[in-house]
Formats: sequence, C-alpha cells, structure tokens
Amino acid sequence: MDKSEASVISKEGYALIKQGLFSEAEAVFSGGLEKDPDNNYLRVGLADSIRKSRRFRESIPHYEKVLEHDGNNRFALLGLGDAWRGLKDHDNSLRVWLRYIEDYPKDYSILTRIADAWKKKGNRDEAMRYYLLALDANPRNKFALMGLGDFYYKEHQYTTAMEYWTRLLEIEPDLINILTMMGNICRRQHAFEKAAGYFRRALEIDRNNSYAIFGMADALRGLQDHAAALPWWREIMKLDPDNRKVQTRTADCMIHLSLFDEAEAILTEILCHSWDRYAVYAMARIQRATNRTEMAIQNYKALLIENPSDVRTIINYAELLAATEGYEQAMAFLEARRHELHGLRDLESAISRFSSLQLGTHP
Repeated sequence: MDKSEASVISKEGYALIKQGLFSEAEAVFSGGLEKDPDNNYLRVGLADSIRKSRRFRESIPHYEKVLEHDGNNRFALLGLGDAWRGLKDHDNSLRVWLRYIEDYPKDYSILTRIADAWKKKGNRDEAMRYYLLALDANPRNKFALMGLGDFYYKEHQYTTAMEYWTRLLEIEPDLINILTMMGNICRRQHAFEKAAGYFRRALEIDRNNSYAIFGMADALRGLQDHAAALPWWREIMKLDPDNRKVQTRTADCMIHLSLFDEAEAILTEILCHSWDRYAVYAMARIQRATNRTEMAIQNYKALLIENPSDVRTIINYAELLAATEGYEQAMAFLEARRHELHGLRDLESAISRFSSLQLGTHP
C-alpha cells in the first residue's frame, strides 16, 4: 500500500472517530491493515478506535506492537499512556508518559496528566512539581491551575488556592464549582460581600444551583441583610427541605424579620422528629420575643442539661431570670456557674458585662 492510499484510509477512520463512530472506524483501520499489516500509522488508528470505545486493555497490544518497531512513535506513546490511564493503572501510565516527555518535554497536556497521576498515587511533591512544569510550559493551562488550586484548598491554604483559581476563571469564567468554592472561602474569611459576588456569578450561569443558592443566602446572612437573604432561604428550603442547617437558618432569618409564626412552624417540624440544639435555641428566642417567658426558660434549662458550658445560653437564661425573679437571682445563677465552669474566659467576661448593666428587671 502506498502512502497516499494509507492517508485516505487514515483520514476516513479518524473522521469516524471524531463523529463517535468507533466500531465503523475500527472496521476501516482493520481493513487497511489487512492490506498493509506493518503500517504503524494505521495500527495506531486501530488502537485509538478500540481505546475510544473504552476497550482499553484490548488496545494496548496494538500500541506496543508499533513501539516495538518505532520506540519513539509519539502517537503510540500518547495512546498507550491513555489506555493505562483508562485502566486506572497509574504506574504504567506514568512509565509511558515519563518516556514520552524525554522527547517532548514541553507538552503541557502530558505534564498535567503526569501530575494528575502522581496526585492519585498520593505523591504531593511530584504532583506539584509537574503541575508547575505544565504551567511553565503554558501559563493558561486550566487543568494545571485547577490542580494547583485544589491542592492548596485541601491544605487550607486558601489565599494561594484563590490566586490560582482567579487565573483559572480568567480563562474559563463559567466554572460553577470553582465559583462556589471561592465563595465558600470568602464566607469562612467573613468576606461576605466578596462571597456574594462569586455566588451571584454562579447563579447567573445556573439559577438552580443549590450550593450557590445556599451560599448566597448565607453570605447575605453574614452581611445582616436578612430581608435580601430570605427569598434565597425559601428557595433552598424547596430544593433541600430536610436539611437541618437550612431549616434552622431559614427560621433564624425569619426571627430577625419578626416572622415568628413561620419560623416557629419550621422549628416545630424539626423538633417533632428529633432534638436539635439550634432549633431549641431559636424557639426560645421566639418565646422571649412573644412574651412566653416560662417556655423560654424551660428550653434554656434543656439546653444547659445538654451543654452546661454554653455561655450564650447561660447569659440568655440569666437575662430571663433578671426579668422574672430579679437581678440578684440572675447574679446568683451566674456566680454558681462561675464556680462550676472555672476557667471559661468568655463566661468571666460575660458576667462582668452583665454585672455592669445593673439590670434590675431586664426584659
């Protein structure tokens, strides 16, 4: 077979691969090899069509046969490395790719795959080294930027992770998972305005993304903009109605807006199923606001049985005691707690503040 005929067969086969017609491509390349069994170009095409149909192990002998005659065949090395990767055999894929970059050291796509393989094998240093090499070869390599950002994110080095992901978003601005992770980093850092910006961008891409909706609601909560947050809390409640954190934070938002009946309905639903300290605490807040003082006291007592050192509950209970039984009773309760919970600096500070108010009958 002359080169022109092999070229025609190869073009036809790869056109079929491009269309996803792998069986048809395989037949074309097999037919060509019947005429010219030693044609490496056609054999690589056959191996590629088999590999693309996810018969990874079956494709390997064809690549290896090519490499027996042409040990530096670029396309055979690439296909063989990907076949081993498809089998999740990172050792063999690394063996092939490391051989490949001896001849093509600036191929950033393979440098990135090498980094990915080292990452999956748990070798951080080698993975980082190859991600950086890939990025040096192509500063706009989005997969290297993503991989480096992911490493630093998992190591809680959030500032560095965001530096890489910011560069990534300049290349591909519609990556929702990156936008939501960056929003979550900003929430943890209490940069709520910035967090809301990332979640807003994510929602412009996918209006129903539950992570972005929750993030937006919680960022607005951090900004104390409860009126703006409530519609987002309502949305996430519809998407994830059994999520306790969503339920309690929705109720908390409603309490801030004095929507006590709606908030109490949500909290009652939670507590009908099981104990939840956040729901109990929120219920006590509603009861205080609606002058059901005795019920609030009972809930604070229940909270203190579960967690005797919770300073927030101790102070709220003391305030109610001051309102119902007088300032001296409240201070006696706090002093008893001081001795029981010696060493809690927050409690010491709270008692000092409480004392300085001279509450009398604090509401």
